[in-house]
Amino acid sequence: APWTIGVYLNTSLRSGEHRTNILRSLAACLAVLLLGIIASIIVGRQVSKPVKEIVNAANTVDAGSLEAVEPLGGSHIRELDEASRAFNHMVKGLRERQVIRDTLGRFVPEKVASSLLAGGGAIPVQQTEATILFCDIESFTQLTETLGPVKIVDVLNSYFSAMVEILEQKGGVVTQFQGDAILATFNVPIADANHARNAIHAALKMLKTVDVNVYEGEKLNIRIGINTGRVVAGAIGAKGRLNYTVHGDAVNLAARLEALNKEYGTRLMISESSAASIDDVELSRIGEATARGQTRSIALYTIDSATTKQ
Repeated sequence: APWTIGVYLNTSLRSGEHRTNILRSLAACLAVLLLGIIASIIVGRQVSKPVKEIVNAANTVDAGSLEAVEPLGGSHIRELDEASRAFNHMVKGLRERQVIRDTLGRFVPEKVASSLLAGGGAIPVQQTEATILFCDIESFTQLTETLGPVKIVDVLNSYFSAMVEILEQKGGVVTQFQGDAILATFNVPIADANHARNAIHAALKMLKTVDVNVYEGEKLNIRIGINTGRVVAGAIGAKGRLNYTVHGDAVNLAARLEALNKEYGTRLMISESSAASIDDVELSRIGEATARGQTRSIALYTIDSATTKQ
């Protein structure tokens, strides 16, 4: 039931002294109430300020701007002080993890580095169908002799940066730089249902980009081979020194196709297994070849725009 609260006053006590005492009591009650409100506001601000700082810092972390997160200050309230110290420790760990990912990403593909960190440092071996793109620079030995070792490194870094950007845009992962050659995979380690199509479109964009650009002042020509088949992908190497790569006949055939460009006067050679997966680009069948270790001939395809430039 609701309460009814009131004040009882003895109306028989009407002297000035009693009236004064009552007024003083009322004034004291109001003063205590006012002080209580002020104290509540001060304490509320002391509590809400560090909470808001934690919330704002958490939103900054969520936005991916770890470098913009300032260390949280302490608090006289033990629980909030512990929360701030725990948050600072978490941000420090995330920054260290980001440094590891960025460092790994400079030596292995970024997607592989992310998989390594997510898997506790291990990547399971995969056996799957993938499309392999193998790209090489024409007359690279001669170019090296002409430019010298220092200049050729600058040229390669400029050229590789442009090519890797294109490959990653199309879903490819560069697993190896072999001298001047690029070995890229599609559908491994990142699944891609349209891996053959994306590899061919990446190759066309690579050729077009090389045609209209120079790299550290040097004009380059490239040849590309593309093949689709079963591969084994994983971290291969010695204990403590591993390299993520792919193995299998499909990889060897892609390298073989790249070399056949020189014989056929083309810049892009595509195997029939890759050509069967694309219908938005007109391909031309230009011949057949036998892969090493196989007896069956493989149909070879190219694209008219990818013939050797005169």
